[in-house]
Amino acid sequence: MVRFTQLLACVPALMLVAKAADTSFAYCIAVRQRPDHEAIGFKIWSHKGDNGEAYDTATPGQESILVASNNWAVTAIGLTTDYVEDLFIQNNKYSFEPTMRFRKICEYQLDGSHLSSAYYGCYSNGDSWCKDNQGKYVTLCNKKFNMGDDSWGCSSGKP
Repeated sequence: MVRFTQLLACVPALMLVAKAADTSFAYCIAVRQRPDHEAIGFKIWSHKGDNGEAYDTATPGQESILVASNNWAVTAIGLTTDYVEDLFIQNNKYSFEPTMRFRKICEYQLDGSHLSSAYYGCYSNGDSWCKDNQGKYVTLCNKKFNMGDDSWGCSSGKP
């Protein structure tokens, strides 16, 4: 079994699931490992202004679903201590390609032993929105992730 952060570093894509219409969007996913759980958070920005943010903690054996108020959701499946089997980004309004590219934008040993990482990706519906807005959204990804007691940001590496 692979650690969640190792899984994201090794797997070249995230799976996306949804239903209708088209959109371009940028997203960040943050993971903070702790002795008793992992915190998972996400931020997402649509070119139509349909943005979302949510977080949750995952404990051994739990399926964690993070849902923003506008139905953007991240589902972490098959969690055991510090491990995850799969991860999905979902929205009930948009239709996506089956895979998404992403890249690690930062990684920190925040507690001396527990790794925290953030990942950035962008999906384009065929226009240049991702290319034109990459700097803006990578900068927003570097800002503090609102994850309760597990909040942190790439720019400082500290809660």
